[in-house]
Amino acid sequence: MTTATCRGFNKMSAEILTDIFKHALGNAVSADPTRLAISLVCKSWHRVLYENPSFWSKISIIFGVEPVTTPDWSFLEQALDLAHPHPIDIEIRFNKRIKHESSDEEHNSILNIITVLRMHIIHWRSLVLCLPEDLMYVVVGSRCLDSALSPGLQRVVLRGCHRFEDDHDSGMPITFSPQLRHLEVNFDLWNLAPHWGSLQNLCIGFHDPLKAREILGQAENLSTLVITHVGSMEHKTTVPSFVLNSVLDLSMSDCALVELHGILHCPHLITFRFLGIYEQKHVDHMNTIDPIQCTTDCFYLDPELTNHAISIIEASKDRISTLDASQRVIDPKAFPLLLRLIHDDLRALALQGGDFQNTNDQIFGSLMDIDIAPQLSSLEIERFRDVVVFCPLLEEIIVARHRAGVLRRVRMNRLFEVDAADYEANFGSLKFLDMCMQSSLAKTLLRLRREGLNAEWTVGKHDILELARKRIIARF
Repeated sequence: MTTATCRGFNKMSAEILTDIFKHALGNAVSADPTRLAISLVCKSWHRVLYENPSFWSKISIIFGVEPVTTPDWSFLEQALDLAHPHPIDIEIRFNKRIKHESSDEEHNSILNIITVLRMHIIHWRSLVLCLPEDLMYVVVGSRCLDSALSPGLQRVVLRGCHRFEDDHDSGMPITFSPQLRHLEVNFDLWNLAPHWGSLQNLCIGFHDPLKAREILGQAENLSTLVITHVGSMEHKTTVPSFVLNSVLDLSMSDCALVELHGILHCPHLITFRFLGIYEQKHVDHMNTIDPIQCTTDCFYLDPELTNHAISIIEASKDRISTLDASQRVIDPKAFPLLLRLIHDDLRALALQGGDFQNTNDQIFGSLMDIDIAPQLSSLEIERFRDVVVFCPLLEEIIVARHRAGVLRRVRMNRLFEVDAADYEANFGSLKFLDMCMQSSLAKTLLRLRREGLNAEWTVGKHDILELARKRIIARF
């Protein structure tokens, strides 16, 4: 690099260098050759790098899937020193979705990592743990979540990455910080005792409807609630109804719909979601070699479950503006009933494409009449299968509603990555991505985007509309 070039880089403001470094740096806790190279360029770069706590305050330690290896956290202590006294956000995660007993190396690594992190526990702001059962209990049993030790914790996520064998009770209540606003737990932790009234976001499962009523009745400031599991009452006990006045965004698993549809009321609800996101799945819903405890959940939403959702919406007298069924295939016969109930106020709709053409025709056919959901401005389609690409009704709906001047945004996303050479067996040897980018739907979305529609279509990391745009033949 020439002297003149170096002088030019040295004239960059600290703000610009900070933005550049954020994109260039690797994991703060690992050895990073890029970090070393940046620090050696000049004194000003070295100063910006090591005097900015935000570069070092995000602690992420990920254990891989195969082979089972211990991650590199050799720079953890230095990162914590450089972050001081900035608030720290911590993530420790296992990318393992099968039953896995941790090795002695992994067990010792977790203990050592937690020991190092506890030296800075007063600065913890966020803690995300996704661990096997034995390692999760090691962390919970360390008492690091107690309010006296971590007074600044505002967000805690505790996720088991497979089904747990036993309910856990460490003997003493886990109180958490009074500043805690966001709590997610996907396994039964009996001695949870946060300041329920301080929580604004809660993702949790319950042993039975009575326990749900007892806890949720204390959480008077909740705005977002995700109910991942509700078990059945051992005895046919009648549970009184209860009202959650502050909840605006409600997500429910199938078993939660079954158990709570007659007793839960949310009079100010704006968004309703059918739960299906894997990361929020309760451990009792995870498949293992043994039979799962809760067999209620299924990828397809049958009419009974949809009717339970209708029951909750009707009882709450809600004016739903957002309906999210993007993680599940809703029953095409039940969908029109739900749509008619909420259509006057519906502004955002997220759906999952079905496996069969007639299913998609029935689902999207419910939206052909623009007097149904006349205020619909955002449409999202998630897809496990891509038959929806060949649903002409979807294209007609998008065109008609955009021309009516209401539809402003369309987003399509395939949930799984594909290799560029992959093809769908049902459509001959045509490469899958080529099949998407050559479709009439892609050309229509490109045209409407030029007319002002906010249109997206992604398959994993691939931008279908950008690929389709590059194929357009210039006509002049």
